[in-house]
Amino acid sequence: MLGTDPVQLGYSVDDAQDLSVDELRELPLDRHRKCGRFPILPTGEVAIRTQRSKQHGRTVAHFSGLGTCGSVWMPCCAPKILAGRADEVERAITEHWRRGGEVLFFTGTMSHVEADSLADSFDALRDTFQDLTAGGWWTRFRKRWGVSGYIRAVEITRGGAGWHVHVHCLLFLCSSEEDYPAYIEGDLVGIQCALFGRWAYIARNRYGREVNIRHGLDLQLVTRGNATEVGHYVAKLEDGRSMALEMLRGDLKKGRLTGSIHPHELLDLVHDQDPGIRSEARRLWREYERTVAGRRMMTWSHGLRASLLDSMTDLSDQELAEAEVGGVVVALIPSDLWRQLRVVPGALGQLLRAAEDGGFAAIERLCVQLIARPG
Repeated sequence: MLGTDPVQLGYSVDDAQDLSVDELRELPLDRHRKCGRFPILPTGEVAIRTQRSKQHGRTVAHFSGLGTCGSVWMPCCAPKILAGRADEVERAITEHWRRGGEVLFFTGTMSHVEADSLADSFDALRDTFQDLTAGGWWTRFRKRWGVSGYIRAVEITRGGAGWHVHVHCLLFLCSSEEDYPAYIEGDLVGIQCALFGRWAYIARNRYGREVNIRHGLDLQLVTRGNATEVGHYVAKLEDGRSMALEMLRGDLKKGRLTGSIHPHELLDLVHDQDPGIRSEARRLWREYERTVAGRRMMTWSHGLRASLLDSMTDLSDQELAEAEVGGVVVALIPSDLWRQLRVVPGALGQLLRAAEDGGFAAIERLCVQLIARPG
């Protein structure tokens, strides 16, 4: 039934999302539907690999030999892509500090109501940020406060007041050796006032969105103690290691649609006992996937990445999703068996847990049970 001889595999999907057949039908785009589920090797085999996690100190399993959609917005590929982006952010911050600079972290948002579409809210936020970082005002702001560049990321949640889109941004401030004034303690208030005033003006006068004076824009200095936290916060990892990620847990908790949830959790609600919840979850997921298709979650200002990470290859989201994460092959699943397993609700998650807990023997026993299961 299963093979154990290691083979060279070109692709893997780490932390594969265990989507049922019904949930997959909610993915309207074909490449998203197939992500992490359809083999790409000529033999059609799929490998299960295990390795020791340095982060968690336990055995972690993943599938290898499956196609990827390469979308940072989708549940299968997001963990690997965002892990790579977080590493880039941390390296950039560290290098900027080595050169004597400082880094600020701000979050910007604007008003929204339940009737607002995700596309409208996303576009309003994106365009407000683009306007903020362009033109004469931005040129004067950069010279006044010594801003050499920025990294911007977008976050989306869904709550009782509808879609909530906000931007996280790292501002890199020059060192005293450069042509701009060095950051000094006390500048934070002045920078925040300038940013808030401009942010609120653009949102209100150009896009008809109000900005809350208390929650519309938050600014803090990144310290040596929380650089990793902010780096992961911008890239939106969900492993719970840091203070910033703990702050995000309020957005990522499992919950009803009246609470604040991550869009990926809408797939969990497709099978809710309440038919109204199921219907709304399907509608919202379709809106989410269509809206984020082709949009960028994370951007660097011109020249910043090359300046701070000149020795690092600039990998695309697709390349990060396809990167092999290593590990030992504990089982090879033939193509005919994989076709049967991938349509069994919950089977893929069970296979990974079996690999982590009992290796090849546990996987083989589980396969027999899953295939013999009626229906």
